[in-house]
Amino acid sequence: MASIRFPFRLFGLFVIFFSSLALIGSFMNLYLDSKGLTKSEIGLTVSISTGLLLLVQPLWGLLSDKARNKNRLLMGMLMLAALAALLIPHLSGLWMMVAGVCAVTVFYNPIQPLIENLALEQLDGSRWDYGQVRMGGTLGFSIMVLGAGFLLHDNYVMVFPAVAVILLGSAAMIRRMPPVRGHRHGENRAPVREVFRDPVLRILVVYFLLFVLTANVFYSFYPIHFASIGGNSAWVGLMLFVCAMSEVPFFFFAGPLVKRFGLYRMILLSGLATALRWFLVYSFSSPALIVMAGLLHGVGFVPVGYGVAIHINTHLPKELRATAQSLVALLTALFSRVVFGYAGGLACDAFGIRTVLLFASGIMLFATLVFAVGYRHAIRLKPMGDDGFDSPSEEHAVSAPPVEPS
Repeated sequence: MASIRFPFRLFGLFVIFFSSLALIGSFMNLYLDSKGLTKSEIGLTVSISTGLLLLVQPLWGLLSDKARNKNRLLMGMLMLAALAALLIPHLSGLWMMVAGVCAVTVFYNPIQPLIENLALEQLDGSRWDYGQVRMGGTLGFSIMVLGAGFLLHDNYVMVFPAVAVILLGSAAMIRRMPPVRGHRHGENRAPVREVFRDPVLRILVVYFLLFVLTANVFYSFYPIHFASIGGNSAWVGLMLFVCAMSEVPFFFFAGPLVKRFGLYRMILLSGLATALRWFLVYSFSSPALIVMAGLLHGVGFVPVGYGVAIHINTHLPKELRATAQSLVALLTALFSRVVFGYAGGLACDAFGIRTVLLFASGIMLFATLVFAVGYRHAIRLKPMGDDGFDSPSEEHAVSAPPVEPS
């Protein structure tokens, strides 16, 4: 029987963990900038650390799918990431900084897709939608990025002990959850190549790669430019708070929206809204208007983020789902941070961050066209009638898997 209790413990885990993402994702590069690194050196740091991630992230996904207890694996990763974060303030010089960021990356970055996989495993069997639980991450991110923006007063070194405390708290919360066992054991050993045999997943991932490619410019480099035009840490926090809070209604209603309009139309809207967002940020010079443009973030990010996660959980073998989530996270990191990390830093140094955002707007228009053509082609390759969620012509969708009480 489907559970009627809302999974508050799982929701709370998203709140807590994503608050650390607000600190690392929003203020790490500002800390590096405050230590005297150029934009090119920051891009180099991002590229090297993400290159290392290419080696370790698939391993973490496979270990999770094989684990007798996924909870314990995540707890170990969280504690090691906390230790790495505590080391950062004690480092100086480019290469020591690179080493510190790499240490954080190895243990911290693979955690998010594994937590999402853990949640989707616990979603099986109840009435609750994944988007309603994932919304906790948006709330945690929003509250932390706003509070930190006002409290830091440009003293970004305080980010790292705060992150360590949050990660240890996340580990303590996971310890109290029912253990989840990996499915990749015995005869359940589907080859990893099965992950991308689904043509619909392939085109979803291609679109997502182009989306995060442009988002990387904004989140990695734009706060530095924003600070230079009067956007201090409080304004940066407010800007990122508005972006994050714009996700809340879309995550809460993600299931009904996809059911009503179809994933195809929602992602077309996502691409157009994101292209408009980058163009507006390029055009505006007022911090207040730039903050308001962040309202377009929710309609841009949620349809594709939700769509990829739910597609993996409803169409791939159970023994490959954590691996698939990790591989998608790895590919997005590869293309947004390795391919574009260093190149993006060079481009921002050469042309200016605003001009690069104008290019990003054009890339999103191109991404939307690629998706519009590629998705319909993928549907023709996929047997029809088994998956209203994937059909651009259908008005119904497979609902997100439900949740067991935590």
